[in-house]
Amino acid sequence: MNLPRLRTLRAEPGTLAEPLEISRLTGLEFLELCPKDWRVLLDADAVPRSLHAASINVRNDVDPLPAVDLSNEMLARWDRPLITRTVLEGNLGPLP
Repeated sequence: MNLPRLRTLRAEPGTLAEPLEISRLTGLEFLELCPKDWRVLLDADAVPRSLHAASINVRNDVDPLPAVDLSNEMLARWDRPLITRTVLEGNLGPLP
């Protein structure tokens, strides 16, 4: 894959045959992948250093909280502030 001018890539879950090929896209500035494909890139330390922005595509039927952990891992690699979690507990009372 030789696409030096490609700046944006958005891949739906299950559409990439080999996510590691993304590391060869040297001009990439924005990348949107599913958590599974991001995990492949992170584990191989193959996230393109040219990225300015990234997105994790989480489907509606999937728990989004693991994506927060994945996001924080990505943010930490670029020394960016992490996403904080706040847990609120209480009783909202009976429903009207």
